[in-house]
Amino acid sequence: MANETDTGVMFIEARTIRKVRIRILPFVFLLFVVALLDRNNIAFAALTMNKELAITSQQYGLIFGIFFIGYFFFEIPQQSADAQDGSAYFLLPSRPQEAKFLTADEKEWIRAELRREEQQKLEQPRYSALQALASRRVWHLVLIYFGLTIGTWTLNSWAPQLVKSLSSRYSNSIIGLLVTIPNLVGLVAMILVSRGSDRMLERRYHVAIPAIMAGTALVLLGTARSPFYSVALLCLLAAGVYSYFAPFWASPSEFLTGFSAAAGIALINSVGALSGFAGPYMIGAVAMRTGNLYAGLALAGVPLFLSAILVVLLPRKARPPHFICRRAGTCPWWRRSPPRPWSRSGKYRT
Repeated sequence: MANETDTGVMFIEARTIRKVRIRILPFVFLLFVVALLDRNNIAFAALTMNKELAITSQQYGLIFGIFFIGYFFFEIPQQSADAQDGSAYFLLPSRPQEAKFLTADEKEWIRAELRREEQQKLEQPRYSALQALASRRVWHLVLIYFGLTIGTWTLNSWAPQLVKSLSSRYSNSIIGLLVTIPNLVGLVAMILVSRGSDRMLERRYHVAIPAIMAGTALVLLGTARSPFYSVALLCLLAAGVYSYFAPFWASPSEFLTGFSAAAGIALINSVGALSGFAGPYMIGAVAMRTGNLYAGLALAGVPLFLSAILVVLLPRKARPPHFICRRAGTCPWWRRSPPRPWSRSGKYRT
């Protein structure tokens, strides 16, 4: 009987998660592509724009980074508004019971898991929105995220110019194709690291190790003397910077909920956005003064090493939602709660 009950639960669980993914991911993917187009296109425009407009490397860093000033000022108000009216994804229901694409069993499964997560969070110290903004742990995450995003925007802002510097014979089309290679490697690494983090229910080292990889790649880029070596290091950089974000963003939700989560995540995002200004501008300023882009890239690797140290110093994660470790098959025996009241058909008993 217990096995049949667990089978029914797992069947509804898998079906529900699959439906939600299919519903959400296409919209998130489209929005993310649109959000990145304007910023990343500047990096490719710089291949000809900087020379034609006599823009120095420092001025280019300022132009690239100016986007992020607005993010810093408006991230917290925007997140707070979304938390109040549920407008973050206006195309999706804000509550399980409003999701017409889910069956009654699937809605009940989501509500049960949300209640379970909230109950686990209630067992920890609770934060108001203001307390979240003043929380030492939130500011710990702010510092980590600031260093991590310097690596991300270094890759996005300077990779095309770095590849162009490898050979004067490369056309802009060839440069675009070569820059695609590290991004494809980063895509694969991101999926593998995220799956590994969920399977092992471990976050800190799944952030720290990719950060060290990315920092090492930035430092070693100055030693590259061949296009193959440079592109290989860019692949290592992309694998690092695209891998650490998913495990990192699992951390705030382990101790924040509701408005405090919105405020805390907004603070992390807003201060982290300043790295999109500081990183590219710093690299450009160093390159203009030294005449060497690689010195600035090596300097950008330092915050990644510091972030790796800070993330290892984070407190151990809160207990994960029960359904996650059950699905991953990693629940220790003391976490295995008795079966919930499901009938053999997979429906909740009343």
